[in-house]
Amino acid sequence: MDGSGCPPPKVFTLKDINKVLETSALQIIDSIAEGFVAYSKGECVVAPVIHLGLMLVFSSRTGMLECILLDEGILTELRTAACGAIAARLLGPKTVRKIGIVGTGIQARYQVDMLQHVTPCREVVLWGRNQQHIEAMKSDLEAKGKQELDPTIFSLADLVVADSKKQCTSFGEISHGIHAKTISENKVMEFGELIASPTLHRKGMDDDRITVLDSA
Repeated sequence: MDGSGCPPPKVFTLKDINKVLETSALQIIDSIAEGFVAYSKGECVVAPVIHLGLMLVFSSRTGMLECILLDEGILTELRTAACGAIAARLLGPKTVRKIGIVGTGIQARYQVDMLQHVTPCREVVLWGRNQQHIEAMKSDLEAKGKQELDPTIFSLADLVVADSKKQCTSFGEISHGIHAKTISENKVMEFGELIASPTLHRKGMDDDRITVLDSA
């Protein structure tokens, strides 16, 4: 407690924030969309932009500072990228053949990351002024969208396991199987579930099941 009798605000570092952001892209998009609706209804205001690399969270009831987010600007980048994903979801064509990205900075990367949650299209056309930056971003995108398994393997597998279902169905090997319709999301088990289910562990030489583990 401080002198006012109020508890001190909680402080979250960039590492803390990134742990939450790893598996919450769709939630971010939906939450930003809800925020825009509330803003248009006059139920909230846009706070002044202060480029300090942090965000302050105040109680709407008491006005007291409750939380400090030391995000180093990432939340602002994600908010902008989420806006692009919302626009693509609501205004984009039903069938997207290619995604056009102008620029090779951090926002270009976040836009591609968010767009993968609202369209199955994975072909990106990139334009930039610096060829080295283009090649660097191309390498980043290829690393995220790497595909090492033939999607048909999933249709042959008796058990498909993901270390994180949200991540693997979005940009892991399993995501390619889902897009190819060789597996559905409800057929995927998380690694933690497998560990906690001894009856599903391999029994011995006579256990000839085909199993796949996707670790994104």
